[in-house]
Amino acid sequence: MQAVGHGISKDLMNKMRKLGKEFFELPLQERMKVGRNLEVEQKDWVEGYAHDPVEFQDQKLDWIDRLYLQIFPENHIKLQFWPENPAVGRWCCRESLDEFRLKMKEFANQTLRVLAELVGLRDDFFTDRLDDEAIMASSCNFYPPCPRSEQVLGFRPHSDRSGITVLLPDTNILGLQVLKDETWHQVPAFPHALLVNIGDQMEVGKSFWDELQLILLDLVGV
Repeated sequence: MQAVGHGISKDLMNKMRKLGKEFFELPLQERMKVGRNLEVEQKDWVEGYAHDPVEFQDQKLDWIDRLYLQIFPENHIKLQFWPENPAVGRWCCRESLDEFRLKMKEFANQTLRVLAELVGLRDDFFTDRLDDEAIMASSCNFYPPCPRSEQVLGFRPHSDRSGITVLLPDTNILGLQVLKDETWHQVPAFPHALLVNIGDQMEVGKSFWDELQLILLDLVGV
């Protein structure tokens, strides 16, 4: 679903898009200053800048670069993975990320309250079950050009493992699709809307709110 009137300013949304674009335009040496350390134990692999890790031979990988950060709870934040160098690519992002994460938490909680009401529950049914250690993460994704795009996907068909996923899409290039009635449908992007996906944690039985999504490599970019 698409949400408007969410309380996040157009300026802040555009700033986050711009900062993401500038980060992936930085030289690799600069990006690797917040790079993921694959030498540490697996539980710490997820944070920082990296490609998907290769864990076994013949593994199918998504054609994607990403900067993945845990943004809640506060004691899970690892600032060493938050880019801060203002002299390179005008990447002054820590303050903007902090502002954006607070706004997104407000929006996520409000969305959970609305979803609870829609299915006939009291509005705090979901939010009351989130304790202070509930994890909220941010993933800034970039799908670089591929000379053989017909053979790969930016993101394989998947459902989200989260409770909900909130997407700030690129409004210039469409790439998100959802599966309905065994047919993939293009999801339109509106300039000031946020996309909300219902994740696996909200699923009841086999089919409640579950939706698959696919990102087509040749349609997605920064």
